[in-house]
Amino acid sequence: MGGKFSTFTADIGIDDEVGERGFLAVFQVWVDGIKVHNNSKVTGADPAKKVEVDISAVIVK
Repeated sequence: MGGKFSTFTADIGIDDEVGERGFLAVFQVWVDGIKVHNNSKVTGADPAKKVEVDISAVIVK
């Protein structure tokens, strides 16, 4: 990333078409083998959730 970015953002969720039948999903963010975000658990009944992770300290090898 070369220091060009400081934040990773994403909207996560399960497609609306599955409704309440959607299984539990866990979304994680990994940077260079390091987990920097965890536990965004959603089901098909949940609305999309916003994830925002500070990546300003990430060192690219």
